[in-house]
Amino acid sequence: EFTKNLDRATLRTKNNFALKPVPNYKSDDIKKIRKKLFLTQKTFAKALGVSIKTVESWESNTNIPSGPAQRFLYLLNKKPQLLEEIKS
Repeated sequence: EFTKNLDRATLRTKNNFALKPVPNYKSDDIKKIRKKLFLTQKTFAKALGVSIKTVESWESNTNIPSGPAQRFLYLLNKKPQLLEEIKS
């Protein structure tokens, strides 16, 4: 019984990790990331899994990305080669 609980506790400890905070990307930042990747708004939207209207709203400062989109922007900005992983 004790070892079962110990194993569960160990697994929980191993699986808990902290994520780096991501920047709050502004419209200019998003446009720079997209251009660094040599993507159109349409292709950028497809890569991020959002609509073109969403990318347009981010780049025109009408809206800001949140949640998974922010995390993915962070990753693409840091490691542009990740784009190759999601291309078909």
